[in-house]
Amino acid sequence: MAMGTQESHVREELLAASDEVIEDAVVHADLKALRGLLYQLTGDEEVARARLNIDDPATALAGGDDDTELLRRKGTEFLQAYRDRHGIDDLYTVAAITDEC
Repeated sequence: MAMGTQESHVREELLAASDEVIEDAVVHADLKALRGLLYQLTGDEEVARARLNIDDPATALAGGDDDTELLRRKGTEFLQAYRDRHGIDDLYTVAAITDEC
């Protein structure tokens, strides 16, 4: 499958996704990747400061708090805003919209 065709398919899949499908995808996303992508797309310092137990094995073993739910919420909001704006190409505009939420 050509790259352009694959990108188009993924975009169409996201545009057709329900809230539940988006939430499920974000729950199963790699948290480090989610944090990095969200920060790159939004510049959200809260995302950059998000603590993940997977970053520090000692914290994970101790069961310390982390910001998993924050990242999942922001990831879900971002993807839903992208979908609701009908997949506009300017992702930075989507990032600004989600900051208003």
